[in-house]
Amino acid sequence: MPKIEKLTKEQEAKLPEYRDKWLAIGLSTNPGDEKIAEEAIKESYRQVNLNFPKKIIWCDSPLSLVLVDSIFKRDSVGDSVGDSVGDSVGDSVRDSVRNSVWDSVGDSVWDSVWDSVGDSVWDLVRDSVRDSARASVRASVRDSVWASVGASVWASVGDSVGASVGDSVWDSVRDSVRNSVWDSVWDSVGDSCFGSHDAHWLGFYDFFATELQIQEAHRLEPLNLIAQHCGWWIPREKVCLVSKKPIICTVNDRGELHNETTAAIAYRDGFSVYAINGVVVPEKVVVEPKTQTIQEIQEESNVEVKRIRIEKYGHEKYLYEARARLLDSTTIRPEQGTPWMESLYKIDESLSVLVTCDPSTGRVYFLDVPASCQSCLEAQHYLQAPELILQGTGFDFPITTYPKLRT
Repeated sequence: MPKIEKLTKEQEAKLPEYRDKWLAIGLSTNPGDEKIAEEAIKESYRQVNLNFPKKIIWCDSPLSLVLVDSIFKRDSVGDSVGDSVGDSVGDSVRDSVRNSVWDSVGDSVWDSVWDSVGDSVWDLVRDSVRDSARASVRASVRDSVWASVGASVWASVGDSVGASVGDSVWDSVRDSVRNSVWDSVWDSVGDSCFGSHDAHWLGFYDFFATELQIQEAHRLEPLNLIAQHCGWWIPREKVCLVSKKPIICTVNDRGELHNETTAAIAYRDGFSVYAINGVVVPEKVVVEPKTQTIQEIQEESNVEVKRIRIEKYGHEKYLYEARARLLDSTTIRPEQGTPWMESLYKIDESLSVLVTCDPSTGRVYFLDVPASCQSCLEAQHYLQAPELILQGTGFDFPITTYPKLRT
């Protein structure tokens, strides 16, 4: 059968419909229908000739999901759940569909559909929402599980584990789990299928199945249904863990995860992600920004998070509370574009901050530099090549070719 080398005008006109459809699925807070999700999960097992597991366990969030899974993988309960079958249930079907579609369409058709559907949904759902949730799951268990995971999440985990393997098992592993599941949890994230957060690639192949009638692509129909009715899920031999979808998911007009007043993503058990214009920040920065301390702001290592911390705290208030002393101020006049002001403030004997902006966005940055920097130009030199400045080597940029802000 010859390859399809070009989409018809009617097919091209359909592309935005698939983009919008799968964006809506990826960002949906609709609770979905658990019965439809469970039937679709059963069908996904049948497709790869696997027996359906004895139990489906619903969890309230991705964090609860991977915590429950990490508990199940412990020696005391591991035999009751079996090994992961995610590679068979998810990846093998996707690989088969991808190969079939690749053999059926030309490069221009593949690229056109990806650019219009897959790439658009990728930016909003995968890069913004899914990756933020993954990072927050990781952050929640990286240091001390008990200290960083809220009581409501642990209660949800206890309900799921107790209902599945008995309260006595949960009681026996609960305390030891609190501070020792980091590696196991991150493995569980790797074993996960992402349900509604797989919208970017499911939407891509949905177009080929429906509009170009590539038969192999219809094998993804169970996964399409799962994406519409649940969140992350982890298929195992004897049990399948499924996460409910979020109750809040908000983005700005650029598709970046964003909420100025509450969580940008929130789940039923309290697991939440806070973000401002796509930058994930601590809860306090959104909910109670004025309660931040100068120490918390100064110890922030991520320059984008620090920028937002100070913005929400108040630029003038930060400089006042930090007892900053103005050392230098200059106006940057680029060959093209609008001039902007830079100022260098000394915070203490070891730290100064360069207050500058990104002229393309207007965002104001407070960039840490050594207290040995006595001018804005020296501070910019340090940001470009700190090892040379600290060694006392230095170099001279003419002011007309000011180095770009390093963020």
